[in-house]
Amino acid sequence: MSKIKIMPESLSNKIAAGEVIERPGSVVKELMENAIDAGSTVIKVEIEKAGSKLIQVSDNGCGMDSDDVMLALEMHGTSKLIDEKDIFNITTMGFRGEALPSIAAVSKFSLTSRRKEDLEGTQLKVSGGKFLEIAPAGCSVGTVIRVEDLFFNIPARKKFLKSVSTEEFHIQEVFMMLALIYPSISFQLIMDKRVVYNSSADNKLDSRLRTFFGKHFANEMLRIDYRSGNYRVYGYIAKAGFTKSSRREQRTFVNNRMVESQAIYRGIRDGYATIAEKGRYSPCVLFVEVPPEELDVNVHPAKREVRFKHEYHVSYAVEEAIKGALQALQRDFSEKAETVLDVAGFSQGKVSLASVMSDAYQTYNPKDSGEFEFYPQTAVSSAEDLKNSKPEAKVLENTPEINSACEVVNERDFIYPEFREELQEEVIEKISSEVPACEVADTPDDDLVDFQIDNSLSYPEKVLAILNNSYILCEGEKGLMIIDQHAAHERVLFEELLKKHGENSVSQALLIPEMLNLSPSYAVVLLKNIKTFQSLGFDIEPMGKNSVMLNAVPISLKITDTSKLIEDMLSSLISEGNTKNTLTLELIAQAACKAAVKFHDNITLDGAKLLLKQLKNCQQPSLCPHGRPTIIEVGYNELIKKFQR
Repeated sequence: MSKIKIMPESLSNKIAAGEVIERPGSVVKELMENAIDAGSTVIKVEIEKAGSKLIQVSDNGCGMDSDDVMLALEMHGTSKLIDEKDIFNITTMGFRGEALPSIAAVSKFSLTSRRKEDLEGTQLKVSGGKFLEIAPAGCSVGTVIRVEDLFFNIPARKKFLKSVSTEEFHIQEVFMMLALIYPSISFQLIMDKRVVYNSSADNKLDSRLRTFFGKHFANEMLRIDYRSGNYRVYGYIAKAGFTKSSRREQRTFVNNRMVESQAIYRGIRDGYATIAEKGRYSPCVLFVEVPPEELDVNVHPAKREVRFKHEYHVSYAVEEAIKGALQALQRDFSEKAETVLDVAGFSQGKVSLASVMSDAYQTYNPKDSGEFEFYPQTAVSSAEDLKNSKPEAKVLENTPEINSACEVVNERDFIYPEFREELQEEVIEKISSEVPACEVADTPDDDLVDFQIDNSLSYPEKVLAILNNSYILCEGEKGLMIIDQHAAHERVLFEELLKKHGENSVSQALLIPEMLNLSPSYAVVLLKNIKTFQSLGFDIEPMGKNSVMLNAVPISLKITDTSKLIEDMLSSLISEGNTKNTLTLELIAQAACKAAVKFHDNITLDGAKLLLKQLKNCQQPSLCPHGRPTIIEVGYNELIKKFQR
């Protein structure tokens, strides 16, 4: 008897659905793309319970007659791809004819549609891939598709869905991406009876940037439009210094299709190469246009990936577009900084402080005042020059450190001469107090650290030095022990926050509460999980649709940029969280990572000893919260081998 059997159609449809429909956001994407291909000018999306209960997409497109309604539910039934040669010249969003039958196979599905020339429409109902009925229906021109109880017949798939806030975020992300591609279409998103987005058609991409990502995000973006041969790169890129914690904020499109392309990511990375910050990503909303015959979109079932005929050309075009825009911005900034001070320039922070002081000196010079006078700061070339200046100043011997400090002061253009000596003494004191890159310690008894990492490692017996302001070097029982100062401090803070979370979290009130303006999608995620943040010690108060007031932070955190911390924690929450406990642990780990001392942060030997004593009391001192080692050991035997003894 043959072992090979033909798979039942119902099973094959569920397998196909698993490739195309990964989560509720996938359904929203496919239905919105169909509405766009139908020539709609108004698209409305309604969501209940993150799409698990209801997803409804309504449009005013061309509609379908009764025959097309039936054929649309057949696998590979499509009006967009007829001939084999068309696959190399695809200009529509969809083309395979897999989306609707795949969605209908894993939900309770209904489709209602009417063409403009028809007097009545048609309604079709399917449940779990089984046809129920088709009947005439009264409806407006266009199509309405309802998807209820998604994955009701595949419990395993439903179990793997993330938290409600995470699934809602993915739905909003899909909605925003398609709305960015087509600003000429009016889009509305309603979630649980609440209007989240309502974007009218205006053909202006910048207005949608402000709507979707907030005013601060839009102000930090730079518009670009670059052409090279048959390639065009346009959209918005981040100005230097504006970064995010994940690549999710790099939104890329090819021929009006949202994609993930390593060729484009490589171009973005190289474009920012000289100013890139390690572990951070510069946001962008980047559109790339290439000839359709040079693009293969039939790579991934969900059409997320594309293949270019000339990947290098695409990467190079993206790189040059970004480099050119950033260089032009820098030139413009430099030119403005050299101009005479004006009110508008000063309010935007685009004029140097030197020009401010210079202009002030020219317009106001109170010579009648007997108490003090302003004197231009000039280079001190000799002791004689100092003696002849007013008022008298003591002659100090110039040193490289003093000259370096005075160069910084010269940027102010003016300084009271009588304060020079005080300033120089202050600079000398500061220089002498700084810790060298590798400081060798004395070896008194208090250098001993009674501290054990784990059973496989020996005891650090003596703190020897701090290497490159990054690694604490210790002498151990078996050899040299190297402690990563960031990872060690991260573990200490993580366990402190974890302990406070188990008790009543202690908060420290901010002297000045900080208003955080988040993107709408991030704001929804934060408000959905606000109790989790509060349990960590954050005092967050909703202040409007997309704004919150941060009144207090956990007492263990020493953070200056709290808005970046909150956004990074939200980004991590969206990526990793699926249960309340997991979310909490991930948030605590992110908070500890942002608050811990960084590589090249200057800590003293006493500070290093204190850090090791704190690490000693941790339950898991050998690993940071992300699983990386806090300490490594180089044994004496290994050292002997290295020196070939």
